[in-house]
Amino acid sequence: MLMVGASCKASGKTTFICTLIERFCSQADVVGIKISTIDSVNESHHPDVTGAGKNKLSACPYCITEEKESSGYTDTARMLRAGAKKVLWLQAMNTHLEEGIGELIGRLGKNVVSVCESNRARREIEPGVFVMIGSSQEATWKPSAREVAEYADRIIVSEGGEFDIDLNDIQLLGGRWTIRKPAKAIILAGPCPGGRTTAMPLFRDSVPESTSPFSQSSRGAQSRLSSMQFNNINTMGEHHKFIEENADAGA
Repeated sequence: MLMVGASCKASGKTTFICTLIERFCSQADVVGIKISTIDSVNESHHPDVTGAGKNKLSACPYCITEEKESSGYTDTARMLRAGAKKVLWLQAMNTHLEEGIGELIGRLGKNVVSVCESNRARREIEPGVFVMIGSSQEATWKPSAREVAEYADRIIVSEGGEFDIDLNDIQLLGGRWTIRKPAKAIILAGPCPGGRTTAMPLFRDSVPESTSPFSQSSRGAQSRLSSMQFNNINTMGEHHKFIEENADAGA
């Protein structure tokens, strides 16, 4: 499973998911999944589960439905229209999320290639890849996104309808999702011939991702640099200057 979370509404997560489905549906039968958790704030949006506006006897802790209509504008209809073999929507009370996911996984079966839209489901599922779509502005991140940001394999910045990722970084190999993580800039300082100290930036793909949703990574030439990445480069330059000045003082 490739799971996609988002920092807030209208972040572009469904557009991103549909792009992935279109890209990979010729390689495998991709199942689209949307998981919505329900609490007192949004219970009126999910009458099939909460019974809101209906007889309360119709309420249940969770509900799984399959999208059959691809011509609509709902998230699930868009996934079906993008080429998904099947699209399932789990609506679950927050207190029954684990139970609902258990039944959903049972329906999917084994060795299924799927793309899932959810934040809170990451607490119950360990997908093959978990990415988050979000703004570079920390204040815009909603609580459910902050809860799981530390688990993201990659934070993808969405600005003006564009995503800060080369889609070639995401691959489907042998029925399993993989993602290339952005390189990290590391400063190595040490003596050089002649006794002079210098600093060398190295870019390594093997460095673990930061647990912060706003890690400052250096992406290389494949994509534009975000403001967060400029901060990282500026810090690197200041560090280099500090080392050089102190080396001169000790000469």
